[in-house]
Amino acid sequence: MAWANDIGARPESLRLEQATFEYERAKAQYDNVASGATPEDIQVARAQVAQAQAARDEVIADAHPADVARAQANVRSATAALDLLKAGARPEEIAVATAQVQAAQAAVAQAQAALDATILTAPFAGEVSSIAVAVGEFVAPGAPVVKLGDTRQWAVETDTLSELEVVNLHEGEAVMVTFDALPGANFRGTVEHIQPASDFKRGDVTFTATIALDVTGESAAAAGLRWGMSAAVSKQQ
Repeated sequence: MAWANDIGARPESLRLEQATFEYERAKAQYDNVASGATPEDIQVARAQVAQAQAARDEVIADAHPADVARAQANVRSATAALDLLKAGARPEEIAVATAQVQAAQAAVAQAQAALDATILTAPFAGEVSSIAVAVGEFVAPGAPVVKLGDTRQWAVETDTLSELEVVNLHEGEAVMVTFDALPGANFRGTVEHIQPASDFKRGDVTFTATIALDVTGESAAAAGLRWGMSAAVSKQQ
């Protein structure tokens, strides 16, 4: 599906994008915790302490007990935050940040695996003869979607060898192959395999033999060979 125009809008792509964003956010948070407070962070915290102290002093002037207690609590909170920044990250904070990064990494890997599963990769280089599905169609597991052939090597399979003929044919033997659609064209071939067991077809005992043609993909195309053509095999004289 990698060639599809809407690959970026597919659920797998969106999940991968979200997982990547969460990983980068967790990684940034971990780096921030592991590296400790910056001078700017400490300066901001000190300003917050000074602001809280000024507010406390202003409240004390009015001498209202509840306001004084609230202002003093604010000072203690700001002072505690400043002390934490000065002390740096605690081991448990680093452990939590590390766990968040690892969880985000696992989510990215899972999303990537789901996206990879939408891509169908050919097991070998070849030529596509037919496509059995349409864009956007759902396909059941195991159903064929593409017929692919390795045009670098051509072969002919004949299943009409009689029991009298098969005894005179041997694997590795050179043969001549002709095609009904290409009169006058002769192709050399080699017997690659002979089926050891017979088949019974239309009242006759027959054997199947596979012939490897001595042609390359370019020469076969130039000669006009096509998949499924009718061929005749004969022994070279």
